[in-house]
Amino acid sequence: MSLRLDDGGLECRQLKIDTAPSAATDPLAAIREIGNGLDILPHTHKATILESTWVKDQNMRIWSTTARPHSKYLPYSSPAKMVDFCLYLDDLSNTNALQALGRQTPTLTVNHTNFAPLQLSPIALSIETKRPGKELDAAQLQMGVWHAAQWKFLRSIVGLTGQPMSAAEEVSRRRLADEALAELGFIPGVIVQGHRWLFVCSTLEDRKTVLWTERQFGTTQSILDSYQIVAGLRELAGWIRDVYLPWFQSKVLSGLSDENET
Repeated sequence: MSLRLDDGGLECRQLKIDTAPSAATDPLAAIREIGNGLDILPHTHKATILESTWVKDQNMRIWSTTARPHSKYLPYSSPAKMVDFCLYLDDLSNTNALQALGRQTPTLTVNHTNFAPLQLSPIALSIETKRPGKELDAAQLQMGVWHAAQWKFLRSIVGLTGQPMSAAEEVSRRRLADEALAELGFIPGVIVQGHRWLFVCSTLEDRKTVLWTERQFGTTQSILDSYQIVAGLRELAGWIRDVYLPWFQSKVLSGLSDENET
């Protein structure tokens, strides 16, 4: 209850097509079709899917992690919650900007966690796994707290330049950060509960994180259902490539890149 009442806290809502956040409409529609078994194996992508290169071709990697969000970014009265896997951006060309960013954050990384292996690798998608049964609520809480910390971190790094800011400049930066986060719209996540793979996402309402749960898009109970999982992950990887990566480079790294070039 305290998380829901806190202005910077967390609230969970059911993810339905007619009530879903507008920013997630297209990805959710694609996930829904995949979950219904529609067009999950297009002939033009058959070889790619069968070779399991959905991550490799996107310059992304998966890391099994015990990372916890930094306490500075946690909602009030919330314990640190870790996730099991992170999909992160790899092989970014602007290493200098990433290093400049890491030097300015409390975590000394480019993420809301001080997990050293991902120090210069921005986290784009998080996956939480639970056993079948009654652990779904716990998984949703973990993902929600993790996303709340991620949103707060992103707000703190948008528009940084590598130079000290005056009070007026910081006010302007925060205003631009709020606009940039509204442009991003949502952050996706995946919860694996036993054999079920569930799409979730979070949005911001003022300072509060809303976790939208959950839409099943595949299971490991059959070969066809397993293909649905791969298709769903490819869809999310496409969103990261086409939306999140350009956003991160433009709203977070561009000012730091300019600073390193001068």
